[in-house]
Amino acid sequence: SLPVIPKEDFTSISIKWLSVPPEITLTPLLINVLLNALAFLIIPNEAHAASYTDISETNWAKPAIEEMASKGYIGGYQDGSFMPSKELTRAEIITIINKMNNFTQETEISFTDVKEDNWAYKEIRKAVAAGYVAGFNDRTFKPNDTLTREQMAVMLNNLYKLEEKQTDIVIKDIDSISQWARPAVKNVISHGIMNGYSDGTFSSKSKITRAEGVA
Repeated sequence: SLPVIPKEDFTSISIKWLSVPPEITLTPLLINVLLNALAFLIIPNEAHAASYTDISETNWAKPAIEEMASKGYIGGYQDGSFMPSKELTRAEIITIINKMNNFTQETEISFTDVKEDNWAYKEIRKAVAAGYVAGFNDRTFKPNDTLTREQMAVMLNNLYKLEEKQTDIVIKDIDSISQWARPAVKNVISHGIMNGYSDGTFSSKSKITRAEGVA
């Protein structure tokens, strides 16, 4: 699975994590960029974890968001919002998964688009070591690409090492699901880890939002 820091506490909590060379001037814009990046790494204050300005009492994902935020797995932004409809990237989702599962072991990686100064470098090393995610055939990882539902299904299938449970699952849009993802999609549905939609489709190419990522 990023945390929410209340606006009044954000700078004081976050600034101590900043290590900036003296030749770089910390302008307000640069500080804002750095603090938003650090929002993925800072543990939120549980007392304020659910204080999101854009999550109403009736929001379908509110209970899951509150629980995940209170545990430090995900959080919001400097302005107090959560942005539930914002799409998750591959780097963001593996960060959440690593935290939830306490993955700490790392392995060597050689993706051409992931350098040591990438904020998610260590998280990608952990995810690859855990064996639930891999790169692409062109030796890239695409950390900033948004995640599709079928890609998420494959990650979860690998993470939990799911076995085939039910073979008669009917998915109306099965033909739109990539061949390499179909077994995983069927597994996560049959095990109740992911669900399809009320019209019987899975919508495999749709992107995973922040709300969906924690629900």
